Amino acid sequence: MRLLLLPGPPKTASTHVQRFLSRNAVLFEQNGWLWPPCPNSEGYASFKGFTNLFTTLLGVDCDRGSCLNQADRCYKSYLRSSVHDIKLFYKNLLHNALHANQNVVIGSEYFVAAAENPAVFDGLREILPFNGSLASDDGEHGLEVVVNVRMPRISHLVSTYSQNSQGPYRESKFFGSFSQWLCKYYIDGRQSFIVDPLGLAKAFSERGANVTIIDMGGVRKEDIDVADALACDVMGMPCLDHKVIGVSPQRNRDNRKRSIIDTSFEDNEQLTNILEAMDCHYFDFFTKTRRENTKFMFQSDLFRNNCDKIKSMSQEEAYKMIGEIGCRVGGDGGLFGYDLGYVKDKFDQNVDGSTWNSRNQQLPSIYILNSSLHFYTFSLLSCILLYWISHRCKSKCLQVLDDYY
Repeated sequence: MRLLLLPGPPKTASTHVQRFLSRNAVLFEQNGWLWPPCPNSEGYASFKGFTNLFTTLLGVDCDRGSCLNQADRCYKSYLRSSVHDIKLFYKNLLHNALHANQNVVIGSEYFVAAAENPAVFDGLREILPFNGSLASDDGEHGLEVVVNVRMPRISHLVSTYSQNSQGPYRESKFFGSFSQWLCKYYIDGRQSFIVDPLGLAKAFSERGANVTIIDMGGVRKEDIDVADALACDVMGMPCLDHKVIGVSPQRNRDNRKRSIIDTSFEDNEQLTNILEAMDCHYFDFFTKTRRENTKFMFQSDLFRNNCDKIKSMSQEEAYKMIGEIGCRVGGDGGLFGYDLGYVKDKFDQNVDGSTWNSRNQQLPSIYILNSSLHFYTFSLLSCILLYWISHRCKSKCLQVLDDYY
């Protein structure tokens, strides 16, 4: 039995993959892969049905659902059950899957926090049927983790900002420019492992999980849907021309958002270099230390530069430099708190969300319009025009009244 865990990270087509798996759950089960039901339920969970599983594996028992995410389509099932009952449900499910020679796949971006919450691994060991381990003694069964690396690397930053600034939840929405967001959330490392997928993969690998790393730049270059890449190359589903045979034709992406940034082309190149230097920080770990437990798929843009000739950066160092660029460009937002620039980009146009130019390894053309300057100039001219119109109307009205009387 293989337990395939898909933690994303966020903004790497993770929701797209979850929809793909849940919509075609029957087909996948017929081919040996179970997309499990909600706790103490039957059928299959929807695409966001495992959001609260992470909290449960941490052992957090919510008081009347206070720590549960209501966006989870299995929310009511979690609300009705205790942590013990939910763990027992999944423990029995995985035990039965092992004896039925069936594989299980679970996807939730919440598992990106596993790197900072090692207690979740204790929860995983508790429900896996391997006597307190993440894998069987012979290594044939156990936990596998698939991590996507989005290319070009800066597109992951931009898309994460777009999600934070245009998301549906006002209480967590960021109101400000891209540079201000970088300054606020990266100067002190508050974005954790969201744009550090290799750091996330390392956290799972260090605890004994086998790790597959998918280079989304290579997926795009081969013109493959990342969901098909996972299903065909990792899960071994029957495929034709790198498309799963018999799946639902629905493959639309519903969570794309336009990017609003105010950094220059030079700033973006620097941000890309920083993220690539952070990737190189993990090069030796995956290619030497954990080589036998790591698979790279569609490798193309990842480690495209020789890491031996690049000064690598830790996550802390990289995030600090990213934050410093944001603070330099955006500062505190100026008098009005905003300095927005509209970028006409195509970062999210493809399945993997990138348009990296493989020939010259440069970012797509970016047309920056300083909208704050235009907005305030327009506002000033509008005020002058309104004042002139009101003044003329007042003069005209007084003249008419004088003539009448």
